[in-house]
Amino acid sequence: MNKINEMFEKIKNLEEVLTEYNTSKNRIEYLEKEITNLKNKKFEEEKQNVKTKINKIEEDLIKVNEEIRKIDLYSKECYTLSDIKMLLDFVKEEEILTKKVLAYLDSLILLIYLEPKTVNDFFKNTPKIEGRAVKTLKINLDLDEFMRIIRKNEKLFFICENAIRKKLSEDMKKFTVPRINCYVDEKNLYILYLIPVNEEPTEDCFFGVYKFVEVDFINNLTFTIEIFNEILKRNLCRLLLNFDLSSNDLITTNSFLSQTEFFITDIEEWKLDCAMKEIINLSRKERKWETVCWLKEKCLFDKGGYKEDGKVDGDSKEPSKVNVNEPNNIDPPLLLDLSKPEFLPKEISVNFYKILLCIKIITLCKSKRIKKAEQFVERALLKMMNQTIDPILLHQFILFAELTVLVRVLPHSKIIPDLSNLREEIFFMISKKSTEITKSLNEPLLLLKVYFKEKHYDFISLTDKFVPQRSKLAFEINFFNLVYANVCDLILCIKYIEHEKIIEMTRLIGYILGLSNKVPSGCIEQFKRLESFKFIFESSPEEIMKNKSKLEISEKDLEILMKLINR
Repeated sequence: MNKINEMFEKIKNLEEVLTEYNTSKNRIEYLEKEITNLKNKKFEEEKQNVKTKINKIEEDLIKVNEEIRKIDLYSKECYTLSDIKMLLDFVKEEEILTKKVLAYLDSLILLIYLEPKTVNDFFKNTPKIEGRAVKTLKINLDLDEFMRIIRKNEKLFFICENAIRKKLSEDMKKFTVPRINCYVDEKNLYILYLIPVNEEPTEDCFFGVYKFVEVDFINNLTFTIEIFNEILKRNLCRLLLNFDLSSNDLITTNSFLSQTEFFITDIEEWKLDCAMKEIINLSRKERKWETVCWLKEKCLFDKGGYKEDGKVDGDSKEPSKVNVNEPNNIDPPLLLDLSKPEFLPKEISVNFYKILLCIKIITLCKSKRIKKAEQFVERALLKMMNQTIDPILLHQFILFAELTVLVRVLPHSKIIPDLSNLREEIFFMISKKSTEITKSLNEPLLLLKVYFKEKHYDFISLTDKFVPQRSKLAFEINFFNLVYANVCDLILCIKYIEHEKIIEMTRLIGYILGLSNKVPSGCIEQFKRLESFKFIFESSPEEIMKNKSKLEISEKDLEILMKLINR
């Protein structure tokens, strides 16, 4: 029984052990699964981290590549439209973007100078040209596409448009439709100015075929045609004001502009407007003092004034007939009287000369507004001449010359009395300014001689340019009268003089008197007076008293001089 009990206990314990075993086994399986799950989770996390890092590296790589591309764009010039597109996409700094785009734009519009032989050999349908060089505008046909691309940047488009306008305005001076021929190749439009210019030819290779096209081809440049039209219209006005506009220039170019806002509907009114606007512009601007030898210019002295030849050299087109040369039968206020050039100065300011040209244009116009135009011009001239008078002697001479011209050439104008009074005022200012003595008579003799010689030379140089031939002698007489009077007054102000200085003073007076040797001494009122001063300085008291009756000085002057030399 005891054995049975023992065995039963063992069996009972075995079941417990088995139960414990199964429990442990299940626990182990669970833990193994947990371990596997943890391993899988760790692997996934590590995998995700690696992927995240890879993505981060890829993003950084893209940024680095973009930076490299930006640096590349910043450091290199743009050579193609693709470069421009990329530039607009990646570069946001306005200053750099503008600089790069304008640099590329410069490469699209080039001014070159071709040898006439090159033109004659490669550009057909062009009249044979002889001379130094042919001015040629070379325009890349990508210009229109370029403007389309940058259109999305409004500010940049505006900047480029102004840059094109400025460049073409400078390069296309004097261009009109009859004066140009147009050619194209695969890449460029060539606009040849048919009048040879005095420039060094630009080296350029020409091997292709250049097809002649009508000027209308310019209309294909849709984004810039308005600028071309604007410049052609402005050139007509510029050439009109310079008296370089032919009938053919005007009619043919205006016909080219017929479907645009720049078309001239009334030529006579347009001419009047051009002249009046130019006068307004010149009279309101600050005065410029560059001068021109206007008497050598033919524009003002020709009967008509406009170019009578309706064609440029070699032009094969027959000009349309237009009556632009016949002066209108107008009232006389602004009719220029240039019949006596000897009463006119040689030089006037460039701006004033331009105003005279405008006045002549107005007198040639057949406008209904001519009366109002005359009144307007008279007011503008009076306002211009009444500006604050410049203290510089040269400027006073120029103003005097211009007033002289107006008084002489517009004898029927209502403003002549006012201009004459102003001219007289300027004359007195010139007289005072030109004869002022700014050196002390105590200076060394040589220095004083040089001073007076230069003073006389400068005065004569100015009178040669700005005083009519008939008035020069009167000017010089007045100059010496005032200089001699001023020298006498300065001598009378001297309180003390040494003997050596008396000798120098005698020589100085003799030298100054000698400067007027080309002027009759009898015409110079102060000549005898200064000569008497010289006699007193070089003579003894006895000789002075003996010849007292011959001296041309007052008793007071004689008394002062006698006291001075006796000290």
